[in-house]
Amino acid sequence: MKCYVEFGLRADIIELPKAIARKVDRYRSLFLDWIYDPNSTHEYWIEVRDDSNGWYKAACYDTEAFVKWLNENVVSSQMKPVAIVEHDVGINNCPEGMLRIFF
Repeated sequence: MKCYVEFGLRADIIELPKAIARKVDRYRSLFLDWIYDPNSTHEYWIEVRDDSNGWYKAACYDTEAFVKWLNENVVSSQMKPVAIVEHDVGINNCPEGMLRIFF
């Protein structure tokens, strides 16, 4: 099943198993909990300078991070892996009736 994944000014379309598609909003929430958990060790942390010349950690991620997380944490061995089927789709070009999530 295809899903339109929007990130502000850009979007991608992913293909995911129906069992995951039915709960995609829940998986989106779990992914966000994981990506922003300060105790999570992942490659999406970057250091950003703040106004007082100090540094803080920020999560910097995209559709590929979400797809990787789904494949590593949700997709079972009996399922086809989640994949990006279209990159950089116009943000106003979500096909009518397509499943849609926003980050």
